[in-house]
Amino acid sequence: MKNNVLIKNAILSVQDKSGIQEFAKNLSKLGVKILCTEGTANFLKKSNIDVINISNYIKLPEIFNKRVKTLHYKIYGGILHRGEKDKNIIKKYKIIPIDMVIINFYSLNNLELYENITENIDIGGPSMIRAAAKNYKYITAVTNNSQYKKIIKEMKNNENCVTLNTRLKLAKIAFKNTLNYETLVNKIFNKKIEKSKNKNKIIFPEVINLKLTKKQEMRYGENQHQKSALYESKNLEYMFSIKNKNIGKKLSYNNIEDVNTAIECIDQFKKPACVIVKHSNPCGAAIDSTILKAYIKAQKADPISSFGGIVAFNKKLDYLTAAEIIKKQFVEIIITPEIEEKTLNVINTKKNIRVIIYKKNNTFKSLIDIKSVHGGFLLQEHNTNNIDIKKIKIVTKREPNDTEINDSIFAWKIAKFVKSNAIVFAKNNITLGIGSGQTSRIYATKIAKMKSEQINKNLKNSVMASDAFFTFTDNITVAEQIGVKCIIQPGGSIKDKEIIQEANKHNISMIFTNIRNFRH
Repeated sequence: MKNNVLIKNAILSVQDKSGIQEFAKNLSKLGVKILCTEGTANFLKKSNIDVINISNYIKLPEIFNKRVKTLHYKIYGGILHRGEKDKNIIKKYKIIPIDMVIINFYSLNNLELYENITENIDIGGPSMIRAAAKNYKYITAVTNNSQYKKIIKEMKNNENCVTLNTRLKLAKIAFKNTLNYETLVNKIFNKKIEKSKNKNKIIFPEVINLKLTKKQEMRYGENQHQKSALYESKNLEYMFSIKNKNIGKKLSYNNIEDVNTAIECIDQFKKPACVIVKHSNPCGAAIDSTILKAYIKAQKADPISSFGGIVAFNKKLDYLTAAEIIKKQFVEIIITPEIEEKTLNVINTKKNIRVIIYKKNNTFKSLIDIKSVHGGFLLQEHNTNNIDIKKIKIVTKREPNDTEINDSIFAWKIAKFVKSNAIVFAKNNITLGIGSGQTSRIYATKIAKMKSEQINKNLKNSVMASDAFFTFTDNITVAEQIGVKCIIQPGGSIKDKEIIQEANKHNISMIFTNIRNFRH
């Protein structure tokens, strides 16, 4: 039995005691001598299991209100010994050579609620498990009650031995468990620091440890020659799920980008709304009394760009709306917070349309954005700023009426998700033209105007939203030519006075939000 280790002595100290009685009984029946901390020892003695109290073995009591129980050379010498190589030292200092360490840690599930959290952080447990995992060639590290039956079975089949392969696997799991434990402690301390600094909404610690789990492979990345996969945070459930999973066609990297934009954009609205997204840009959006009416208007806003786009709704997708989508356009993905089987069956008559169910007002909005750059990563607070109608500032002589204010806020919310430089024309809660991703704001304005004109949209009495301030009056001139009556923009340019004067000259009202929404 080469590389097998005979289990003679074990240390047992567990917070979660489920299954431990049966495990300890089986170990005892197999002739294993069991050493325990006081709490576990008392628990097992009630079941008439013969154990040695560690305090009696090391000739020291548990001290400092049980802060120190196992931190002793006899314990770690027993765990870190190297078999025959160290047998003389073991004998000299009367150390019991340990062959198995069974540990699970103090629960931290509600630790942030405790006044004095330091008393509940396990020191000895993780230390012994690390030592056992490090010394896996000689020691079996057990960290979960799901492992108990398998270990007993292997010992019975191998003359009380545990194989090297099993010890290695258990060591890997042990290090993963200690990593998870320390990560949770770190998270709790970060929360305490955040609470002590109420002025800061987000903390950027000196070191960030990302724990991500692969959710699924993508079909490809931005291009077919690039491989891609989606990972999710283990502490947060991802924002959406695919309803019709058996549709066949996997999502791509670009699909996820578009879905993310569509969900964040549509989730801003309370009334029935539809947003159509293409290449991570809204290309048509509308609010109406029903999602069917909203969809029809959003699709008409830019029927060319909406082809092959992603259609998102903030209300339950009904049968009539689904049928209208299939009749009107080619679509890859439909997003909704809720759908009935009857409606889903209609969609499934078309090949490869994925239906995505998203969680309204999900906590993903509070995350930070991470972007890779050469040699590192850029992090920023996620843009969760919302416009407050009470804080907008009207800076022109002409004041916008209620309809123009509502249209301006609608256009502003859409512009937030349009790549910079961004311009959005809107009227009656419908986008009429969107200019995106231009190196000059006047180009974005002219493109939005051109798109609207190509589908014979009337821009008279419309509103215009800009994601950032105007540095020149040329945008105001174009707005006047097409009949814009109100402009909403952040303000803050050194030429604000000149811009306002130009708006006054053309009898255009202007709203300052004091919020910039660059999106790169």
